[in-house]
Amino acid sequence: MDVAKELHTIEETNLTAIEKRWINILKQEFKTELAMLSSDNYDDIAIDSRITLGIRSYRQDTDNEIDGALFPEISYSMRHFSAAGRGRIDNGILSDTTYSGRKTKYFAARLEEAYGLWQLGKMNLMIGRFGECWSPFFNRSLIVSNNPYTYEKINFSFQTKHISFKSLFSKLDNLQNAVRYFSAHRLDIKLNNGMNFGISESVVYGGVNQPVEWVYLNPFNIFAASQLNDKKEANESVALDFFMPFKKINLRGQILIDDFILDGPDKPAPNRKTSSDRLGFLFGVQLNRIGIGESQISMTYERVGSYTYNVKQKRPWQAYTYHERGLGSSKNDHDLWTINYQFFGIPKFIMALELFFDRQGQRTLQSNDFEDSTFVKLPFPSGLVQKKIGCFVSTFYQPTTTLSADLILGFNSFRQYKHLSKNKFFFVGSIGFNWIIQYSREIK
Repeated sequence: MDVAKELHTIEETNLTAIEKRWINILKQEFKTELAMLSSDNYDDIAIDSRITLGIRSYRQDTDNEIDGALFPEISYSMRHFSAAGRGRIDNGILSDTTYSGRKTKYFAARLEEAYGLWQLGKMNLMIGRFGECWSPFFNRSLIVSNNPYTYEKINFSFQTKHISFKSLFSKLDNLQNAVRYFSAHRLDIKLNNGMNFGISESVVYGGVNQPVEWVYLNPFNIFAASQLNDKKEANESVALDFFMPFKKINLRGQILIDDFILDGPDKPAPNRKTSSDRLGFLFGVQLNRIGIGESQISMTYERVGSYTYNVKQKRPWQAYTYHERGLGSSKNDHDLWTINYQFFGIPKFIMALELFFDRQGQRTLQSNDFEDSTFVKLPFPSGLVQKKIGCFVSTFYQPTTTLSADLILGFNSFRQYKHLSKNKFFFVGSIGFNWIIQYSREIK
C-alpha cells in the first residue's frame, strides 16, 4: 500500500517516455492496491495470490549448474490491516552452508515472509517474519540488513512528514546452549528538499537461561546508557547515515561504530596505542543522466574493520550474526570498491556494466579469539589477504509485467585465493528467466 500511495501521487507530465514505461509496469503490478486507493469504499478487501517461477543456468570456469526456484505467495489487504506469506522452493539453497533448515536431495524450502501489519494513522505494528534494511542504500546496511535469512521479529514504527521512528525486537538462534536476543531502533529526520539524516542503535545480548532484558525491549531507551549505567553485558552498536539528493547527483553514506576506544596509552589495554577502533564505513555517489540520456552511474566504497562485529572469547553468544550470517554487513576485515553503470534508453531493456575490487582479510564474523589483554592492532586487512578483481556486463529484458529474462557475463580474478599462496581466474556466465502467475480479487 505504501508503494501504491507513491505511485498514486506521481505526476506523469514530469516524466520521460522511458520513465513512464517503467512506472506503468509498476502500476500494473500494484493495480489491486491502486484500485483500492481510488475506490469510494476504502474498506474493501483485496486478496492477491502469485507464483513466480525462476530458472537460472550458471557457469563458472568449467563448473555448470542449473537452479530452479518457485516462489508462491498470498497477501490480504484492507484499510487498517494486511497479511502476507511468501515461500521459496529452491535447489540453489542446497549449496549454502549457512542454511539451517531441512534439505532434500533435490531442493530446500522455507517460508521467506509471514507477517501481519496493523496500520493506525501514523503508527504501524508489524509482527512476523520479514526482511529489513536500515540505510540509505537499496540493499546494503552495516547495522540492520537483508543479509541474513529472514527471521521473526516485532516491529513498531511511527512516521510523520519530517520524522520517522522505528524499533524492532527479535529472538535469534541459540548458540552454545545460550539464548540470544536482538533489539534495534532508528530515528530519521527528513527535510523538505529530500535530505535524510538517520541514527540507529542495536544490541545483541544473551546467555544460558537468559531472560528478556526490559531495558532493551523499551524502544525509547538509549541502549548505550543502559549498557554502561546498568552494567549490562551486551554487544552494542550505533550507526549514523545520510542521503543528500541534488538535481543529478545523490550522495549517501553510513558509519557504524561498534567500539570506539577513548582510553589513552597510560591506561590498561585496550587503549588507543595498543588496540584499534571497531568501525565500518559505507559511502556512495550516484550520477543521474550523465552523458548518454537515460543512464545512471553509481560508485560505492565499503570498509569494515578487522575486529568489527567480533565479540570476546568468553561471550560468543553476543556474535552479530543469525545462523552465521551477519545481521549488518556480510563480512568484516575487508574493503570493496564498486563502479556500476546502467543504461535505460532502450524500451524493455536495462543494460549494466559493473567493475569491483575487493580485499578480504583472514578474520571472519565468527572470530572471537581475543580478550582485553589480547585485543591488539592489526594490519588492515589482516593476515594473508585475498584480493579479487571482477568485471560483469548484464542485460535485463522485461517484455511484459509477468515475464523477464537476464544475461550476465564476466570474470573474477583472485590473488591469494582463499588466503593461500595461489591465484585463480574464473569466467562466469548465467542466464535466467522469471514468469509470474497472478490472481487478484476485491471483496466488497
